[in-house]
Amino acid sequence: MSKESKQLEIKMMEAKMKQRFYSTPVGKAYKQHLDVFGVAPITYSRGSGTDKHRIAYLKAIKTGVPYDERNGMTPEELKMSY
Repeated sequence: MSKESKQLEIKMMEAKMKQRFYSTPVGKAYKQHLDVFGVAPITYSRGSGTDKHRIAYLKAIKTGVPYDERNGMTPEELKMSY
């Protein structure tokens, strides 16, 4: 398999994973946030997200302010998050 075909296969897999994520409730809210604000919501969690994030993304859309999990965190808390 050539380097180009491997890269194409990886891109196709990434697109498939993204579409699968966008079909979940959290993914739909994430995509809606992305469409409304033009930027992804900022979170510290890994993985596909939780219902807490879905609610936060929708609240951000309703209030008109992009979601940023760092808001309200102290410098010490921010250091511990990474």
